[in-house]
Amino acid sequence: MSVPAPVPARLTFEAIASYLEKRDVSFSVIEKDNVPILRMLWGFDMGDAIVLISIHDDAFLIHGGDAIGVFSRLEITWVTENQYNDRRQETLELLNARNRARAFSRSLDEDGNVWLEYIGLYPTYSEFPKHVFDLLFDGVMQHFEDDYATLEAFETETE
Repeated sequence: MSVPAPVPARLTFEAIASYLEKRDVSFSVIEKDNVPILRMLWGFDMGDAIVLISIHDDAFLIHGGDAIGVFSRLEITWVTENQYNDRRQETLELLNARNRARAFSRSLDEDGNVWLEYIGLYPTYSEFPKHVFDLLFDGVMQHFEDDYATLEAFETETE
């Protein structure tokens, strides 16, 4: 009797939620524009953050006017709870420099919160094992944590 091959993990909302559960990460599910979003609170030495993860399965890539496939858009977003409106210009200069020199997109919202966003396009239901998610999630988190620490160190230096 042969043993069936394991079913490969696919890039789905349910798979990402199970990966977080395996890491003992607490999260809630919210919905925006009919898209479920995993929402977590994350604590750092310099302050807390909100993490949002979503998967959109309706992204089309257009090449020369033709649809070339259906892709899933994985978004991992980190948002500072600390606000930087009192140092808006300096914060924007730091974020712009980091956007040019490093991976991921950084922005400052109207409330003064800093956002770091990863957006990746993958073929819909492509294989996405836990170790790939862990590597990606941890990489995005390290960039965010470094940016957050730099912002907080900058604040204490200027006071």
